[in-house]
Amino acid sequence: MAVASVLARLSFLINGSIADMNLTQLEAEIFSLPLQDRAALAQRLLLSLEEVSESELERLWGEQSARRVADFTSAYNKTIEQEGLPLDEWRSF
Repeated sequence: MAVASVLARLSFLINGSIADMNLTQLEAEIFSLPLQDRAALAQRLLLSLEEVSESELERLWGEQSARRVADFTSAYNKTIEQEGLPLDEWRSF
């Protein structure tokens, strides 16, 4: 299947039933494509990221950074609690 066929299939999904699909269903549809078609699609998706504005990239990285800090803090505090350490002395966040 050529890249055009992959895009046509995805266009059908978008115009047809993608509104009713969740991310898991969409991934399953994409992963059912042959390897070469998935590679072509991945390349197109990566190229589309170059179209994102600098301010949008900063916003996205800021959100990702905040999620990572929250995940780390949660895991850190959970570890302190599980070890039975005094939280007031060890909790630094």
